[in-house]
Amino acid sequence: MCRAEAAGVEQFARQNEDTLTVVGLGTQDSLEEAEEFVADNELTIRMLWDATYQSWAELGVSLQPSAMLLSPDGQLVEKWLGPIPEDEVVARAAGQQVPAAVSGGEGNFCRYAARYVSAHAAIEDYGSAAPEGRQRVIDDIRFAANAMAQTAPDVLVERSEALAAANRDLAAVVVEAGLDPDRIDADAWAAAVADRQAALLDLHEPVQDSCDVDLPR
Repeated sequence: MCRAEAAGVEQFARQNEDTLTVVGLGTQDSLEEAEEFVADNELTIRMLWDATYQSWAELGVSLQPSAMLLSPDGQLVEKWLGPIPEDEVVARAAGQQVPAAVSGGEGNFCRYAARYVSAHAAIEDYGSAAPEGRQRVIDDIRFAANAMAQTAPDVLVERSEALAAANRDLAAVVVEAGLDPDRIDADAWAAAVADRQAALLDLHEPVQDSCDVDLPR
């Protein structure tokens, strides 16, 4: 889960504690930041930490936020990208057959491409972001870029993954600076921006043609 949905997930867990066990799994940033996240959001749900990303790899998680529903014996029931669809989770947990969340396809790719445009604008203006909103800016750009990579049509997977990697590097530079724009390593930032720009140029025309979304250039 990300900061934007933490309070909602906590409330969802409490409301459904008789039928569901909600567990959070963190791998990004650092254990210290994960502990601060739990404290800041007053979370009472069980939270696990894995600095290796191995758990995400084994579960098939490639972006945040994501959610999955497991049966009591550990079998995957359903998996979702983005914020938890609470009603659908409850229905699936009760054994109801509901339309599965679509984890790929051009429609979702285009939706995430549009979300990327707004997330890109926010990180471009990161220096003026309010301190309490800086983590949200980083979460949004990582999520949008990673979601594009996960839902991209086959012909755009490699280029979308390049964009996601560049934005993860960009986010890492900001995190390394403690989210303080005045402490950002200018050389590392410039290198990540150059990689991101190359990826955007490579994606711009096909995304424009297939999604009618004007990626930044």
